[in-house]
Amino acid sequence: IVLCTLSLGYLSPVACALQEMRRVARAGGAVIATDLHPEAVRRGWTHSFRTDNVVYEIANHPYSLDDLAVDGLKLESAKDLFLGPPEKEIFHQAGKAAFFEEACQIPAVLALQWRAV
Repeated sequence: IVLCTLSLGYLSPVACALQEMRRVARAGGAVIATDLHPEAVRRGWTHSFRTDNVVYEIANHPYSLDDLAVDGLKLESAKDLFLGPPEKEIFHQAGKAAFFEEACQIPAVLALQWRAV
């Protein structure tokens, strides 16, 4: 299993990262990746975090599912994951409670699984 969590948007070109994941995966092995959903990025969501009242935003390189098509990897699953009640307190603590219901309608995370062929 090759695992890449919440990182694809940091990599450019993203296809090169997938090619490397394919290289290290054995034939028949799984490559699993999650990332901030491209639709969320399109709507202005960012890879950012806050500490000591300072916001740090990390550069994001937008991509599409087509950009993730790599020889030797067969896409088996692509799931759109949404925010829900467990994340409500995070929005409240960030002073963004009014945005929570709208945010729940936008796919937040893209979860992908390929099989190395």
